[in-house]
Amino acid sequence: MVKNNSHYFAAFCLIVIVFLLWFLNLDKNQFFPYKFSASSQERSNQAVDIKTTKELISLFNKSKFDQSLMEKNIIPNVFVKSIPADIKSINNIQDKKNIFIRLMLPIIKAEQKLLRQQRIIAKLILENRQQLTQPNVIHWFDRVKTEYKIPSKLNYSEQKDELLKRLDDLPLTLILAQAAIESAWGTSRFALEGNSLFGQWSFDNSEGIIPARRNAGKSHRIKAFPTLQASIRSYLKNINRNKAYKELREDRAVMRLQKENLNAHKLAKRLHRYSQKGKQYVKIIQRLLKSTDFKNLERFN
Repeated sequence: MVKNNSHYFAAFCLIVIVFLLWFLNLDKNQFFPYKFSASSQERSNQAVDIKTTKELISLFNKSKFDQSLMEKNIIPNVFVKSIPADIKSINNIQDKKNIFIRLMLPIIKAEQKLLRQQRIIAKLILENRQQLTQPNVIHWFDRVKTEYKIPSKLNYSEQKDELLKRLDDLPLTLILAQAAIESAWGTSRFALEGNSLFGQWSFDNSEGIIPARRNAGKSHRIKAFPTLQASIRSYLKNINRNKAYKELREDRAVMRLQKENLNAHKLAKRLHRYSQKGKQYVKIIQRLLKSTDFKNLERFN
């Protein structure tokens, strides 16, 4: 009788997952059999290849981007593959910032949505430990633990808690602020040549961009990406699994436990290891978060 009940319970959980996929408009191909591949998500975004800022502004105008953003509180689904190279020629700093912000908002929103979807499904699966007897779930759990670098020495309960600490998103304004700082509002060489918004390092000599001012004896490169969206995804994964940002993840978990909205200013304090500037880097981020441009976007966090 117990065995039959466990089968009924597993079937019930499967029905709940299917319902969530339908209710939240999730892509079932993302999760059956429990895959976290985002390739279909990227295809659905239909990122366009824009060559000039004039083309980009025209795209924004056609989509009524500003009207949707300011009047309807909606971020339009306008996805661009790369930053137009001529953004560097824009002399007006505020115009340059406005273009960068509008370009980034839909891409950040898409990556946030993907992470939230993955978290919902993972939480549902992990809270039903009975499902972990199923081969496809075991395979999923092992792969996700590897992907998010969950220590194997932890027991199941600890692994589950740690995964949910790591499989989570960040406030939109915090992601945008770091992208703006690290890419000089989309004008850096790395951003323009390799869609690299966050200056992530790579030690693979077969890929990436060699820094012009790399110190003698250093071998690192800056990671390059096929799209801006891929760069944001890599950045989020870096924050979510790098030991340098463990304190940030702990603070975020407390906010989740207390059912608070994620606080960009508080989480920014834990990014002092992201740059050699340390605490000064945190102040730069927080100053940007307090600016008018970013205060107006807090409603999307």
